[in-house]
Amino acid sequence: MFNRRIFMALAALLVLSAPSFAGGGGAKKDATISVRNDQAVPIAVFVGQDAVTKAAALPPLPTQAQIEAAGGVIVNAGQVLATKVVAGTIPVAASNSDGPAGSMSVTIGKGQTKKYAFTNANTFVAY
Repeated sequence: MFNRRIFMALAALLVLSAPSFAGGGGAKKDATISVRNDQAVPIAVFVGQDAVTKAAALPPLPTQAQIEAAGGVIVNAGQVLATKVVAGTIPVAASNSDGPAGSMSVTIGKGQTKKYAFTNANTFVAY
């Protein structure tokens, strides 16, 4: 029923159609915003209008579950959060439990990567 000829025919079809599976249409890759935690403590990072809006409504000392429910991500000291985004102007916010939140708007195009460090002064610095 399933012999060597059928197997070879299916393998040949797979090889010939591989470019269509690999996105051979020339589409540009997604834009990426990276935030590195340059503080000695974990920070909460919010990327995108919805997440930043929900972050503003969080209590002064939110739990990890509340941060995640708002669309945030906990980033430990020295780690980097890379988030794929749609090209445009994207709001980004970050904060630790001790200081005020830092925020910015990032204008990014298709296929671009923009990298920022969240510093001890609770500000973003491009790197």
